[in-house]
Amino acid sequence: MNCLLGFFAIFLVVSMSAMASVPRCPILMHEVRPCLKFIQGSRSRAPSEDCCEGVFDIYKRVKNKLDRVAICSCIKKALSDVGPYNASRIPLIPKKCRLRIILPPIDRKFNCSKVKV
Repeated sequence: MNCLLGFFAIFLVVSMSAMASVPRCPILMHEVRPCLKFIQGSRSRAPSEDCCEGVFDIYKRVKNKLDRVAICSCIKKALSDVGPYNASRIPLIPKKCRLRIILPPIDRKFNCSKVKV
């Protein structure tokens, strides 16, 4: 019985620390909202400085694949409510912002569980 309680205590601590690293969806959406014009295909050749800062702030919070999947899922859900956008512009954001991260082209069909680590 003590082993079982110990296991659940460790599981709870690990789960809580994993959840703590990923910000909630409203916070994430606030960070990436400045990127909307760019992915909706505005004539801008580059994302705004606020967009780049938001993406970098999110990237700093990513600790593992679970974080990436959670962030992808949140962004996917939010993008379903913004109207038409060009998913192929999403991977351009880190390149244009000079960030060493990979963003997938998230659209309705994208499987967030397959994001790369």
